Amino acid sequence: MFKLTDKNWTWIRSADDLRRDMEKPEGAKAWAEIKTNADWWRANFRDSVENSSGWAHDFVCPACSAQLIFDRTAMTERFTCPDCGAKVESTRLLREAWVYWYRSFLADGLIDAAIVALVLNDSTYRSFIINTVMWYADHYTDFDEHGINAGRGKIMGQSLDEAVWGHNLMKALDISGFNPQSAEGQTMFRKLFLPMARLVQAQSHDIHNIPLWHVSYAAAVGIFFDDSRLYNQAMDGVLGVRNQILKGFTEDNFWHENSMGYHFYSLLAALYLFAHMKEQKMDLEGEQKIFDRICKSYLSILQLAFRDEGLIGFNDGGKILHGIRNFQDRYIMAARIFPEAAAQFAQPCRSGLLEGNVRFSWLYGNPAAADLSPVEYNTVHLPANCLAVLRTPEIEVFTKYGNICLSHAHPDALQICISPFALDPGSSWYGASLLKWYRSTAAHNTFTVDGKNQNSGARGTAELTGTDTLDMHINDAYEGVTAARKLYVSKNTLLDTFTYKSSASHVVDLFFHSTGDFECDGNLVPAEALGQEDGHKFLEDIRRWNGSAFRCTWTIGKKQLTFNFESLPKDAGVYVAKTPDNPSIYKRTTIIVRTSGMNAAITAKYTVSS
Repeated sequence: MFKLTDKNWTWIRSADDLRRDMEKPEGAKAWAEIKTNADWWRANFRDSVENSSGWAHDFVCPACSAQLIFDRTAMTERFTCPDCGAKVESTRLLREAWVYWYRSFLADGLIDAAIVALVLNDSTYRSFIINTVMWYADHYTDFDEHGINAGRGKIMGQSLDEAVWGHNLMKALDISGFNPQSAEGQTMFRKLFLPMARLVQAQSHDIHNIPLWHVSYAAAVGIFFDDSRLYNQAMDGVLGVRNQILKGFTEDNFWHENSMGYHFYSLLAALYLFAHMKEQKMDLEGEQKIFDRICKSYLSILQLAFRDEGLIGFNDGGKILHGIRNFQDRYIMAARIFPEAAAQFAQPCRSGLLEGNVRFSWLYGNPAAADLSPVEYNTVHLPANCLAVLRTPEIEVFTKYGNICLSHAHPDALQICISPFALDPGSSWYGASLLKWYRSTAAHNTFTVDGKNQNSGARGTAELTGTDTLDMHINDAYEGVTAARKLYVSKNTLLDTFTYKSSASHVVDLFFHSTGDFECDGNLVPAEALGQEDGHKFLEDIRRWNGSAFRCTWTIGKKQLTFNFESLPKDAGVYVAKTPDNPSIYKRTTIIVRTSGMNAAITAKYTVSS
C-alpha cells in the first residue's frame, strides 16, 4: 500500500534543496541549462495564430528516415539530414512540424522558467509564464481546429498533442506558485484550459493511449482549477481515467497496445495526473487500485530488460537505443510519486545517468541513492501480452507470439530476438518512407507465407516449461496455415525449431536478421529478387548460399553469435541479403530460408560466445 495523501508533497524538490545541490557539479550543470533555456524563451518568444501546427513525425529525412535537426531560432526553408547529409527543401508538412516542435519546446521553456522563478523567487519569470499562457488564452478562439493523424487540435496539430501541451502549461504554472483561483487563473481556465479539455474529451472513443491523455489532461484541469464536475467526468465512465488504466494495462501490467514506447507514454499520462493529485493534497485513499496498477506497470518492464540494460522496441514506438536507461526520467519522476518503491525504480539509474537526465535527478531526487540490491535476471512469461524472455547466464532470447489489439501492431507473431545481435528494429517516425518496411513481417525474425505480411491481429498461445523451454503455436497469422516454434535454451545456446502445416502448397520464408561483422562458410552467388510484395521488396544484395553445411557468425566487440542448421528440408534454399536497420543508414545481414509445400520443419542453433 502506498501513502497516497502526503501534505508535504511537491512536484519537484524544495527551493532550499535545489539551491544547496547547485553547489555540486551535476546540480550546477542542470541549473545552468535550465536557466539558459528559460532566458532564451523569455527573450525570444514569438507566435502567431497564422502558424499552423502539424505532426512531429513529418520532420524526417525522406532518404533515410532520420529526424531532422530543429532550429528554434527560425523556420528555415532548408534542412540538412544529420545522418545522410541529404538536403530537404521546406514544405508545408515540414513547416507545420517545425511549429509543432516550437510550441512543444516552448512548453518545456515555461517549465524551466517556473523552476527559475522558484529557485530565485523571481517574479519576472513568473510574469513571463503568465503572460505567455494568457496570450494563448486570448487567442485560442482565433486558432483553426485542424488535424488528420490523431484527432483534431487548435494550438497543436492533433488532440493528443493538445492534451500533452496543456498538461505541460499547467505544470509550469503549478511549479511557479501561480494561484489558479486568481482572476488571471479563472480567465485562463475559461478561455483556454476548459475549451481545450472539452475539445479533446469529445474525441475519446476507446481504450487507447490517446484517450488516456485526453482524460488525464481533463481531470488535471478539474483538479488545478477546482472544477469537480470536470474532474468527475474525466475520471468516471467507460472511457474515464480509471477504466483507461485498469483495462488498458493488462493483468501482466503491460499496456495493451503491446509497445514499449506506448507503454511508457501511457504511464506518463497517468504520472502527470497523479502529480496534480498529490500536489493539490487530494484525499486519494480511494484511488489505490489505479496507483497500484501504474506502479506495477513501471516494475513489470524491468523483467524484460536484458543484462546489458537493453530493451526490445517491438511494434510501433521507435527503436530503444539506450534500453531501460531511455526511460530514466520516467523512473526518477515515478520514484517521487511512489517513494515506497524508490529502490526498485532505481534499477534504470544504477549504471549512471544519461547526460540529458541529470536535470531530472537534480529536480526530483535520485532514486539510485537508495540501498540497491543486485538485479536478478530470470526467465519471464507475460501471457496476457504474448511476450517472453528465456534466459541462461550466457544467452537471453526475447520472443513475441502475437498482438492483443490492432493499434500500433506489427505483423510479427513468433518472432525471436537474441541480445545484443538480433533485435527488433522497432519503427521509424510515422512520416518516413521506410515505415512500411519496419511494419512488415519480413523486417522481423519470423516467417512469411507467399511473400505477404501476417495478419497483424494474429494472437498465438504459448506454454513455458520450467525456465528453459517455450512452445508457441499460432493458427491465424495466415488463413489455412498453422505454425509452431519451440525454443530451448541451455548454457550459451538456443535451439529453435519452426514448423508449419497447411492444406495447400505455399512458399514459406523464415527470416533471421542480425547486426555485427558477418562471415559465412560456403559460396554466396548473386540471386534474383525473392518477391515484390510487402517487406520482400526491401531486400537488397540477395545472394544464394551454396555449400555442404551452412554456418555463419556475427561479431560485436568481444561477443560472437554463431548460426547453423540442425535440420533443413531437402528443397530448402538459403539466402543472404542486406536489409535496413533503424536508422536505415545502417544495414543488417539477413538469412532467409525458403521452403515450399504443405508442411516443413526447420531447426536452427544459435550460440553466443565471448
